[in-house]
Amino acid sequence: MWHGGVFQNLDNGELVYINGKGRTFNVDPDHLCGFYLLELVMKCGKYKDRVKGFMYLVPGLSLKGGLRRVDDDDSMRELIDISINNRDVEEYVVHDVDSDAGEGVGAGDQGLHAGEGRAGEELDVGEGLEQELERGEEVQGLDDLEVEEREEILDEELQFESETEDEEYTLARQRVKDTTPKLLDNARKSQKEAV
Repeated sequence: MWHGGVFQNLDNGELVYINGKGRTFNVDPDHLCGFYLLELVMKCGKYKDRVKGFMYLVPGLSLKGGLRRVDDDDSMRELIDISINNRDVEEYVVHDVDSDAGEGVGAGDQGLHAGEGRAGEELDVGEGLEQELERGEEVQGLDDLEVEEREEILDEELQFESETEDEEYTLARQRVKDTTPKLLDNARKSQKEAV
Protein backbone atom coordinates (compact mmCIF):
# COMPACT_ATOMS: atom_id res chain seq x y z
CA MET A 1 0.00 0.00 0.00
CA TRP A 2 1.44 3.34 -1.08
CA HIS A 3 0.44 6.19 1.22
CA GLY A 4 1.28 9.79 2.09
CA GLY A 5 2.14 10.88 -1.44
CA VAL A 6 0.58 12.59 -4.43
CA PHE A 7 0.26 11.73 -8.11
CA GLN A 8 2.34 13.94 -10.38
CA ASN A 9 2.94 13.93 -14.11
CA LEU A 10 6.63 14.37 -14.97
CA ASP A 11 7.94 16.41 -17.90
CA ASN A 12 8.31 13.19 -19.93
CA GLY A 13 4.59 12.41 -19.45
CA GLU A 14 5.13 9.62 -16.94
CA LEU A 15 2.73 9.58 -14.00
CA VAL A 16 4.36 8.92 -10.61
CA TYR A 17 3.32 8.79 -6.95
CA ILE A 18 5.80 11.05 -5.15
CA ASN A 19 6.64 11.81 -1.52
CA GLY A 20 4.88 8.66 -0.39
CA LYS A 21 5.85 5.58 1.52
CA GLY A 22 5.09 1.94 0.89
CA ARG A 23 4.01 -0.78 3.26
CA THR A 24 3.23 -4.43 2.56
CA PHE A 25 0.38 -6.28 4.25
CA ASN A 26 -0.49 -9.96 4.03
CA VAL A 27 -4.28 -10.05 3.83
CA ASP A 28 -6.96 -12.59 3.07
CA PRO A 29 -8.69 -11.37 -0.13
CA ASP A 30 -12.03 -12.52 1.31
CA HIS A 31 -11.69 -9.84 4.00
CA LEU A 32 -10.99 -6.95 1.62
CA CYS A 33 -13.53 -4.14 1.82
CA GLY A 34 -13.51 -0.36 2.16
CA PHE A 35 -13.47 -0.55 5.95
CA TYR A 36 -10.50 -2.91 5.94
CA LEU A 37 -8.56 -0.68 3.53
CA LEU A 38 -9.16 2.26 5.88
CA GLU A 39 -7.97 0.17 8.80
CA LEU A 40 -4.77 -0.72 6.91
CA VAL A 41 -4.01 2.88 5.94
CA MET A 42 -4.47 3.99 9.54
CA LYS A 43 -1.72 1.50 10.45
CA CYS A 44 0.55 3.34 8.00
CA GLY A 45 0.29 6.79 9.56
CA LYS A 46 -1.91 9.33 11.25
CA TYR A 47 -4.17 10.21 8.35
CA LYS A 48 -7.27 11.17 10.34
CA ASP A 49 -9.73 12.89 7.99
CA ARG A 50 -7.16 12.85 5.15
CA VAL A 51 -8.17 9.71 3.22
CA LYS A 52 -10.10 10.66 0.10
CA GLY A 53 -10.17 7.22 -1.49
CA PHE A 54 -8.21 4.26 -2.80
CA MET A 55 -6.82 3.27 -6.16
CA TYR A 56 -5.14 0.14 -7.42
CA LEU A 57 -2.81 -0.60 -10.30
CA VAL A 58 -3.76 -3.17 -12.92
CA PRO A 59 -0.72 -5.50 -13.13
CA GLY A 60 1.44 -5.01 -16.19
CA LEU A 61 0.22 -1.47 -16.87
CA SER A 62 1.77 1.89 -16.07
CA LEU A 63 0.24 4.27 -13.54
CA LYS A 64 -0.97 6.45 -16.40
CA GLY A 65 -2.93 3.66 -18.08
CA GLY A 66 -3.57 1.16 -15.31
CA LEU A 67 -4.71 3.14 -12.30
CA ARG A 68 -8.28 2.31 -11.23
CA ARG A 69 -10.44 3.87 -8.54
CA VAL A 70 -11.98 1.73 -5.78
CA ASP A 71 -15.36 3.38 -5.32
CA ASP A 72 -18.05 0.69 -5.41
CA ASP A 73 -18.66 -3.03 -5.01
CA ASP A 74 -17.69 -3.82 -8.61
CA SER A 75 -14.32 -2.09 -8.35
CA MET A 76 -13.71 -3.81 -4.99
CA ARG A 77 -14.45 -7.19 -6.63
CA GLU A 78 -11.97 -6.35 -9.41
CA LEU A 79 -9.36 -5.50 -6.77
CA ILE A 80 -10.05 -8.80 -4.99
CA ASP A 81 -9.84 -10.77 -8.27
CA ILE A 82 -6.48 -9.17 -9.08
CA SER A 83 -5.16 -9.94 -5.60
CA ILE A 84 -6.27 -13.59 -5.91
CA ASN A 85 -4.95 -14.08 -9.46
CA ASN A 86 -1.63 -12.30 -8.90
CA ARG A 87 -1.15 -12.90 -5.16
CA ASP A 88 -0.31 -9.19 -5.00
CA VAL A 89 -1.87 -5.84 -5.81
CA GLU A 90 -0.47 -2.32 -5.58
CA GLU A 91 -2.87 0.02 -3.80
CA TYR A 92 -2.55 3.78 -3.56
CA VAL A 93 -4.12 6.02 -0.95
CA VAL A 94 -5.59 9.25 -2.28
CA HIS A 95 -5.31 11.90 0.40
CA ASP A 96 -7.33 15.04 1.01
CA VAL A 97 -4.65 17.64 0.40
CA ASP A 98 -6.73 20.54 1.75
CA SER A 99 -6.48 19.23 5.34
CA ASP A 100 -3.54 19.62 7.68
CA ALA A 101 -0.79 17.14 6.91
CA GLY A 102 -0.64 14.10 9.14
CA GLU A 103 2.40 12.26 10.43
CA GLY A 104 4.41 10.68 7.65
CA VAL A 105 2.90 12.88 4.95
CA GLY A 106 5.55 14.58 2.91
CA ALA A 107 3.26 15.88 0.19
CA GLY A 108 1.40 18.43 2.25
CA ASP A 109 -0.41 20.79 -0.08
CA GLN A 110 1.02 19.68 -3.41
CA GLY A 111 -2.27 18.10 -4.45
CA LEU A 112 -2.90 15.64 -7.23
CA HIS A 113 -1.00 16.90 -10.24
CA ALA A 114 -1.17 15.96 -13.88
CA GLY A 115 -1.22 17.53 -17.27
CA GLU A 116 1.04 17.88 -20.22
CA GLY A 117 4.25 18.24 -18.25
CA ARG A 118 2.92 21.14 -16.21
CA ALA A 119 2.76 20.78 -12.46
CA GLY A 120 -0.25 22.16 -10.67
CA GLU A 121 -2.98 20.94 -13.00
CA GLU A 122 -5.62 19.04 -10.99
CA LEU A 123 -6.27 15.42 -11.95
CA ASP A 124 -9.39 13.28 -11.60
CA VAL A 125 -7.99 9.77 -11.50
CA GLY A 126 -11.25 8.11 -12.51
CA GLU A 127 -12.36 6.52 -15.75
CA GLY A 128 -9.65 6.54 -18.35
CA LEU A 129 -6.94 8.53 -16.65
CA GLU A 130 -5.03 8.61 -19.90
CA GLN A 131 -7.95 10.21 -21.78
CA GLU A 132 -8.27 12.99 -19.22
CA LEU A 133 -4.56 13.66 -19.40
CA GLU A 134 -4.72 13.82 -23.20
CA ARG A 135 -7.62 16.29 -23.07
CA GLY A 136 -5.71 18.38 -20.52
CA GLU A 137 -8.89 18.86 -18.48
CA GLU A 138 -8.79 20.45 -15.06
CA VAL A 139 -10.89 18.58 -12.54
CA GLN A 140 -11.28 19.41 -8.85
CA GLY A 141 -9.65 16.31 -7.34
CA LEU A 142 -11.66 13.24 -6.40
CA ASP A 143 -14.75 14.86 -4.89
CA ASP A 144 -17.06 12.18 -6.26
CA LEU A 145 -15.34 9.37 -4.35
CA GLU A 146 -17.49 8.02 -1.56
CA VAL A 147 -15.53 6.90 1.47
CA GLU A 148 -17.18 5.49 4.55
CA GLU A 149 -16.78 7.48 7.75
CA ARG A 150 -13.80 6.19 9.69
CA GLU A 151 -15.13 7.17 13.11
CA GLU A 152 -17.36 4.10 13.11
CA ILE A 153 -14.49 1.70 12.53
CA LEU A 154 -11.92 3.42 14.69
CA ASP A 155 -14.14 3.83 17.74
CA GLU A 156 -12.58 1.34 20.14
CA GLU A 157 -15.69 1.37 22.31
CA LEU A 158 -17.93 0.21 19.47
CA GLN A 159 -18.72 -3.50 19.68
CA PHE A 160 -19.84 -5.37 16.59
CA GLU A 161 -22.12 -8.38 16.89
CA SER A 162 -21.10 -11.60 15.27
CA GLU A 163 -23.28 -12.91 12.46
CA THR A 164 -24.08 -15.88 14.66
CA GLU A 165 -25.77 -13.54 17.15
CA ASP A 166 -28.09 -12.16 14.47
CA GLU A 167 -31.75 -13.18 14.92
CA GLU A 168 -32.28 -13.67 11.17
CA TYR A 169 -29.20 -15.89 11.00
CA THR A 170 -30.41 -17.96 13.96
CA LEU A 171 -33.88 -18.42 12.41
CA ALA A 172 -32.42 -19.43 9.04
CA ARG A 173 -30.12 -21.93 10.72
CA GLN A 174 -33.05 -23.43 12.63
CA ARG A 175 -35.09 -23.76 9.39
CA VAL A 176 -32.21 -25.64 7.78
CA LYS A 177 -32.01 -27.99 10.77
CA ASP A 178 -35.78 -28.58 10.64
CA THR A 179 -36.02 -29.21 6.88
CA THR A 180 -32.82 -31.19 6.30
CA PRO A 181 -34.10 -34.49 7.81
CA LYS A 182 -37.31 -34.19 5.76
CA LEU A 183 -35.33 -33.58 2.57
CA LEU A 184 -33.07 -36.55 3.28
CA ASP A 185 -36.09 -38.81 3.90
CA ASN A 186 -37.69 -37.68 0.64
CA ALA A 187 -34.40 -38.28 -1.21
CA ARG A 188 -34.15 -41.82 0.23
CA LYS A 189 -37.77 -42.59 -0.75
CA SER A 190 -37.17 -41.29 -4.27
CA GLN A 191 -34.01 -43.35 -4.55
CA LYS A 192 -35.82 -46.55 -3.43
CA GLU A 193 -38.64 -45.90 -5.92
CA ALA A 194 -36.12 -45.39 -8.72
CA VAL A 195 -34.42 -48.73 -8.03
